[in-house]
Amino acid sequence: MNPPCIAAVWYLVPAVSSSLAKELAKTGLSQAQIAEKLGLTRAAVSQYLSGKRGTELKLGRQSRRKIKELAARLAKSETSDAELSLGMCGICITARREKALCGLHKKAGAPKGCSICYGACA
Repeated sequence: MNPPCIAAVWYLVPAVSSSLAKELAKTGLSQAQIAEKLGLTRAAVSQYLSGKRGTELKLGRQSRRKIKELAARLAKSETSDAELSLGMCGICITARREKALCGLHKKAGAPKGCSICYGACA
């Protein structure tokens, strides 16, 4: 069994990045501008926008709200790397509290009654 942080790297971060890219695209930013703001390649942004990447995990309502808020801040101004990092971390913590990774972790063999994903964030 892999620890839940592996699932976060493989599924949660791409889901958040995909959602952020889609929200930024709604504001009229180009793929190149989105890539620059998120520190991604244009190819990664293209895959996120086309649904080829970052779609395996469903995010909860609070996570989606935080993503929209961060995207709005990113679209309006130059946001520092630190602000982007803090925003992304906050979204991931919220997603873990919403138990977004639990289904994947269970499929990977999590022990019964496991609460490591959201218990670590409390």
